[in-house]
Amino acid sequence: MAQTQFRWLDEHAHDTVNGGYHEVLEADGTPVATPADIALHPRWDHIGTIRGYKSMNTHIHLLESFGALHRVWKDPIVEARLRELFAIVRDKIYVDPGCLNQVFTPTWQAIPTGDSFGHDVETAYLLVESAALLGMADDTRSWQVASNLVDHALAFGFDSRTGGFYDEGAAHKPAHHKTRYWWVQAEALNALSLMHARYGNQTHRYRDSLLKQWDYIKTYQLDREFGGWVNAILPDNTVPMPAKKKGHNWKGPYHTFRALVLTDKRLNSHLYPSTAH
Repeated sequence: MAQTQFRWLDEHAHDTVNGGYHEVLEADGTPVATPADIALHPRWDHIGTIRGYKSMNTHIHLLESFGALHRVWKDPIVEARLRELFAIVRDKIYVDPGCLNQVFTPTWQAIPTGDSFGHDVETAYLLVESAALLGMADDTRSWQVASNLVDHALAFGFDSRTGGFYDEGAAHKPAHHKTRYWWVQAEALNALSLMHARYGNQTHRYRDSLLKQWDYIKTYQLDREFGGWVNAILPDNTVPMPAKKKGHNWKGPYHTFRALVLTDKRLNSHLYPSTAH
């Protein structure tokens, strides 16, 4: 099934001219909007991207899924597309000092938007993971980009008092949307443990931030009564009313599962290196 889906995407959604993928298609694979249509009839998808444009969100998750497929299917086209997406995310979507542009024209010109701290730290991990899958586990450029993304999120999107990462901000200004979502906290936990595993012998800042982040999660994000993670925490550390909903169709559990499993693995490898696998 995964192979069939990949082939369909490659045939219909892959942009052979500009690279990357068309994001909204008809059932027959025809792109819903063309560049000529966009200015006259703009329409937005469910995550706020204008149809016909390209998004950071779609392309980092294509990078993620193609990496998983590459693990089990050594197809040359899969590897080629993985390399293409890796280069797009690292060298087009990423920008110094440690941000990701979120929306692009079909030819990869960035559209001004804010910075998503959760996607920054998530992409730090995905770039390192993809580099390793492509035989570039110690690639200097990739690690520098990854650490820049985490450092920028710590500088502008992290509550240094209580822990917890905010939702959105700007390249050089404090966060302006300070709600703290479950997936952002999980991805930050994963990224901080990754940075500590890599740079812990040089600095304690990732370890200290990791501990504060875990304290925040335990105190505010975990549901002690019913289990699971609370969907969102407001800036005053209360749960939004009236719904207090914990689950919805966007709340995928893989963020939390991956963060907990990989953080546990890294910390145990550090504490008990002779028994790590």
